[in-house]
Amino acid sequence: MSDTGFRIGRCSNEKNIFINLFVKFSFFFRSAYDWGGVFNNSTQFAYNDKAGSSVTQSNAAYLWLQSKFSEDLLFSSEVMYKYKFNAKKDYSSFENIFDIDLLKLSGSSYFAKGNLDFSVGRFIVSDITGSIFAQNSDGLLLKYAAKKLNLSL
Repeated sequence: MSDTGFRIGRCSNEKNIFINLFVKFSFFFRSAYDWGGVFNNSTQFAYNDKAGSSVTQSNAAYLWLQSKFSEDLLFSSEVMYKYKFNAKKDYSSFENIFDIDLLKLSGSSYFAKGNLDFSVGRFIVSDITGSIFAQNSDGLLLKYAAKKLNLSL
């Protein structure tokens, strides 16, 4: 009769798998993370003699994550999901909204006696007040700064 059961600690292969997974997860979680979220739930009931009763239900989740992989590499993201349900006497409506406000990878390195900075992803571009122009834009930003030369693209 053969033994086909799984035994922990008996075989060196199982120890190697455990050590391998431990090292990989330790490396992955080595960087600093800042994450969080806000959940919102709103319910409104209204009654009017002419229009009848109405119900509005809205739920939203706002989540963010920022991870510094090294001193020179940073990942940032902010997302939002919201749904809204309106029910009145004659009709009902349902809205789904998903928005990625920020999704960016940025970093810098020393290159040819100067600093090379890059950012890839979604940028929030606005004027100084934010009331005239405010827009999310996708793209790539490259900046090179040396003693006698400054370039950006």
